[in-house]
Amino acid sequence: MTRAQARRRLALQRATAEHSTPAAWQERQAPTTAVELRLGQRLERQDDGSLAVVTLTQARTRRRRLDARLWDSFTAEEQAAAECIWYAFSAIARGMGLASCALARERVDGTPADGEGARRLVDLYFRWARWCTAEGVEHATIMDVLGYGLGCAETDRKRRRRKGHSRAQIAAGLALYCRLRGWPVRRG
Repeated sequence: MTRAQARRRLALQRATAEHSTPAAWQERQAPTTAVELRLGQRLERQDDGSLAVVTLTQARTRRRRLDARLWDSFTAEEQAAAECIWYAFSAIARGMGLASCALARERVDGTPADGEGARRLVDLYFRWARWCTAEGVEHATIMDVLGYGLGCAETDRKRRRRKGHSRAQIAAGLALYCRLRGWPVRRG
């Protein structure tokens, strides 16, 4: 063994001892930041008769900085739209994942576990996809990022588009989904 090989082996052993978990190795490649996630919400009527969105639960977790920058640029409704799109895509691509023993129980979000909620999300997803096509929004670009987990820059390179094209398509697609659901849409 040469000296260079011995030094590399020793450096690898030290690095392994310092960073023994996969998350520690990943942190060096893709740094993370702490975020608070809204896990659920509902509308409640206030004393003055107006409706207000009330957050049910929040959780603190870590998100990659690049992802956090993208998600923080969206409103809460657009983030909820992205989650709905992903859930519908998962139901289509991977199945509903219902266990027969869970059919009689209520889900955590309070909806029955009969698959009706998933069916509604899938129906909305297909209506949204047709609307994207009619409005000239690239559904495939959005699904590369939201469904398959590719990065925006990687999607831009893959589709041979300018930098920022995927981000713009995602914003347009989420705005369409919000309009479809009747949720507030960001102006501007």
